[in-house]
Amino acid sequence: MHKQETAALNQHALAERMQALGLKQWWLADQIAVDKRTVNRWLTGRVRRISRDNLERLAAQLKCSEDELVLADETDTRATQKEQQQASQMLLDPAAQLMFAMREEYSLYESLIKAVMHPNMSIAELCRIYAKLTKLAASQEQREQAARYAKLALQYAIRCGDVEQEFSSRANLIAIDGENGKLVQARKALEELVLFAESIGNLRARAISQINLMHAQRLLGDMPAAIRSARQCLATFMSFQGKVDFSDRGALIHAASFAANIARDIRRFPLARRLRLYYQAIDNEEHTPRTIIGSALFVADVLSLEGREAEALALLDEHLEGFIALGRVQDGELIHPACVMRRAGRLKQAQEYLEGAQTRGKMNIYEPAFIAEEFGRIAAAAGDWRRARKMRREANQLFASFGMLKRCVDDPTLDTGQLFKAPSREKLEFEG
Repeated sequence: MHKQETAALNQHALAERMQALGLKQWWLADQIAVDKRTVNRWLTGRVRRISRDNLERLAAQLKCSEDELVLADETDTRATQKEQQQASQMLLDPAAQLMFAMREEYSLYESLIKAVMHPNMSIAELCRIYAKLTKLAASQEQREQAARYAKLALQYAIRCGDVEQEFSSRANLIAIDGENGKLVQARKALEELVLFAESIGNLRARAISQINLMHAQRLLGDMPAAIRSARQCLATFMSFQGKVDFSDRGALIHAASFAANIARDIRRFPLARRLRLYYQAIDNEEHTPRTIIGSALFVADVLSLEGREAEALALLDEHLEGFIALGRVQDGELIHPACVMRRAGRLKQAQEYLEGAQTRGKMNIYEPAFIAEEFGRIAAAAGDWRRARKMRREANQLFASFGMLKRCVDDPTLDTGQLFKAPSREKLEFEG
């Protein structure tokens, strides 16, 4: 029995109350349904703690409050199961989560959640609690802890038949794999997640799974599969026209963004720009700096690939400072400014930008590979082939460790998107 579900019994108060009422040990034991030896142990102090249930029945028979029968230093200091349940519900309320998130007190929130757990919590309650703890641990980049919580949330979701929470927990585990560089495993799990979402008849969940599957397929260099996923998830979201709520719009933003990356990789530049600008247009609720600046730098990169260097440099110069201030960006986006600089012949500026990027804040696990790759291109553009080959090998080793083998080619001068020896000729259709 957990200590919270017991109380320290005041044996002297018990004896005095029994004497005042003229009660016998055997009679009291019979009334509260315990062995008479138990009452004797309470009175002699051999058993110092009493269950809350027995305390409640004992107080009723002795016609006094529970507080009168427990040691004064424990009165009102330990929560009952009911109080714990109420506290857990309060902590799970979105308003409470927002309060802790705004103050970045994730560790305190986690400690409070753990403190209100109790043995009689329902499976559904435990599922929700571990789902919240997963998000909090992930927000602090405590991936091992987040994975443990996500596995527990998944187990409880399966046990209580909550398919929506099961989907969410599976997705959380996949995201953690991706952040840990386990891209091949993440892709396989995403393929299974698409089928799971389909099996429960949730089209939105299926489309959201395909968005992330598209991203994994592209990073792994499987462009035909990435194109198919892009077409399927975009078509699904387009079928929601007029019925898209805020959460759907957020997913559609990612779908358009990832599809734009694919169009760029297969050198369909006008389509890439159109998709990225569509992505910016549907984010019309907030127009966050990340959306505006990220889109501008993406368009600058595409213009640069098309040979429109003056336009690309104008966009770059306008938004570079804001882009640097953004901090964490999408996989590979960090090098876009360096690519534009290199193609325009600003090799020293490109080199300095990348060196600065290596010292600014936290990068995700994939960024060092993209940076090494771009350092190789800059060296090749400067005619330093020895360094170019060295950086190419370093980038290839990093890409290979993630399963991104199709990026490992011999020529370090190739741009991202030209690294694939035979880009797919499949059309990336997009209407709307």
